[in-house]
Amino acid sequence: MNIRDAFAGCPEIETQRLRLRKLRHSDAAELLALYSDPEVMRFLDWQGVTAFEEAELLIAIFEQQQHRGKSLRWAMADRQDDKLLGTLVVTDISSSKLCSIGYDLLPGMWGKGLMSEALGALLSFLFEQLGFERIQAYVHPQNHASCRLLEKLGFEREALLRRGAHHSGRDDLFDVLLYAKLR
Repeated sequence: MNIRDAFAGCPEIETQRLRLRKLRHSDAAELLALYSDPEVMRFLDWQGVTAFEEAELLIAIFEQQQHRGKSLRWAMADRQDDKLLGTLVVTDISSSKLCSIGYDLLPGMWGKGLMSEALGALLSFLFEQLGFERIQAYVHPQNHASCRLLEKLGFEREALLRRGAHHSGRDDLFDVLLYAKLR
C-alpha cells in the first residue's frame, strides 16, 4: 500500500478493543461531544464546535482534506458498539517519508490505555505499511499526559518551539514541544 491508496480509502485498522475507521456523518453527535468539551479543547489550536450542524460540517471538511491529500483522519471507535471515542489524524505529509500526527479522546475514556493502543496500531501502519521514516507530534508543554504517552510509544522530545504554534480562534501564538519517532 502507498499513501495514495490510503487517501483513496482510509484503511480500517483494528486492535483488541478499537476500530480505526473512516469518519461517518453518523458520528456527528459524538464529534460534537468531543470537540465541545473544554478538557479536550484545552490543548488544541482551534475553538472546536458548539452545534450539531458544525460537527456535520467538520466531517465534510475532514473528507475534503482527505480528497485533496492534505490529511487522513480516522474515527477511533469502540469495537463492540462502533461508537466514536476520539480521532487520530496524519497531516503535514511529505512524500511518504515524514508526517505529523494528532489525536484526541473523550475525557470519560482517559486513563484506560485506549490512546496508547490506537496510536501503537497507527504507528505500525504508518511505518510498516506506508513506509514513513519519521513521525512527529506537536504537544502543548502543559499537556503532560500526552508527553508521557508519546514517550511510552518511543518518541523523543527534540525541541521546545517558542511561540511555535498558532491558535486560530484567539489569533495568538503559543509554545509547543516537538516529539519525533524514527523508523
